Amino acid sequence: MRPEYKEKTGFRLDTSGQKFSYSIVADKAFLVLPSDRTNPISHPNIKQSKYSYLLRPGEKKPATDAKAEILSEINKRLTTLRKVAITQPNRSNVKTNIEDDSDPLINFGTAEQRKKVEMAAEEAATAYLDELGYTVVRRSDEKIGYDLQAIPKDGGQDLYVEVKGTSGSISRFFMTPNELLFLTAKGWRFALVTDALTKPAIEFLDRRQFKARFDLQPGVWIGAAKEN
Repeated sequence: MRPEYKEKTGFRLDTSGQKFSYSIVADKAFLVLPSDRTNPISHPNIKQSKYSYLLRPGEKKPATDAKAEILSEINKRLTTLRKVAITQPNRSNVKTNIEDDSDPLINFGTAEQRKKVEMAAEEAATAYLDELGYTVVRRSDEKIGYDLQAIPKDGGQDLYVEVKGTSGSISRFFMTPNELLFLTAKGWRFALVTDALTKPAIEFLDRRQFKARFDLQPGVWIGAAKEN
């Protein structure tokens, strides 16, 4: 047991100024980030009790059909969450705003996770644009303010597409200074791919639709000494 739980003193505070009130120990653990906790389980047979045994020790199958249905649904959700869950979470592979505030992208998963989501989102957006009749050139690695250049196969205006992806269903993303500057360019488009790793769903917006759909807020400030 951690000392503060025994001594009742020395508790850390969370971001809202409240004490952490519980501690969990396990040989193997998995963390699902808050952004991926978007699909609560609901079933007519789930009551308002604190807990329910779906499968008791020694049982090979649930005692009732209702419990079997609930267990089956939970297993389906777990299969989906395994694709985004972080195994054995610790300070090196999970960034939190309590333990490390030096990374402005802490709420978007680890760098490795973000890369997986980014690549999956670009693949989905490329397939979408191909169906619309565009030849797609990937520009992500050039860091010039957009990810894909969509060239019409039958001629016309090129589109310059900024692609963002999420591992869950929440429409949330970050933008770099270059991406924000390029937003005013002619032919700019925005592709948001939710559930990019499992069942990609795409929103494709022009600048007017983008501004009507989203609010942009600064996530980090850079401090520099003033020139005399």
